[in-house]
Amino acid sequence: MTKYRDHKEVYTRDYSRWSVYPKIPKPEEYQAQEKLRPGSEITIEIRDIDEKGRGVGYYNRTVIRVNGGGTVGDKVRVKITERRDNEAYADIVEWLQK
Repeated sequence: MTKYRDHKEVYTRDYSRWSVYPKIPKPEEYQAQEKLRPGSEITIEIRDIDEKGRGVGYYNRTVIRVNGGGTVGDKVRVKITERRDNEAYADIVEWLQK
């Protein structure tokens, strides 16, 4: 007889605790540190232009659509005006770099 009990899990708790493999983050750990809300100001780089002529930037896996111009490569400080699931709309407050 073995002294280990039968279990259906692949790994025991001790094995996963002392594993050399990195911990897989939980979904809440992927969320942004700073919540994007209407009125908050952030700094982004415009990386693309959408079909309506708005600048497109990214902030922590969220697409930011910037009203008011801008070209690819501009660093701008924007103020969030509207927020949806994975998208936010913003207006330019100031240009930091062209």
